Amino acid sequence: MLPRLTDNHVVRHKISKMKVKCATQVFSQRVSAVMNFLASKNIIESNAFDTAKLFLFFDQLFNSLNGSLS
Repeated sequence: MLPRLTDNHVVRHKISKMKVKCATQVFSQRVSAVMNFLASKNIIESNAFDTAKLFLFFDQLFNSLNGSLS
């Protein structure tokens, strides 16, 4: 479901410091959607809905900061 995510994205001691690309891949609309789906099917805990909302917020924030100023 999330082939781009690896241990380097989610395991604390493997996360590369100061890598924005890793953060944008984790805090993405795709991860948010997958978390919502898995929580709705009771595959993961229902409090994942809140985490999914937070991930979507960060995705939208990153997108707004990357927009052009023209």
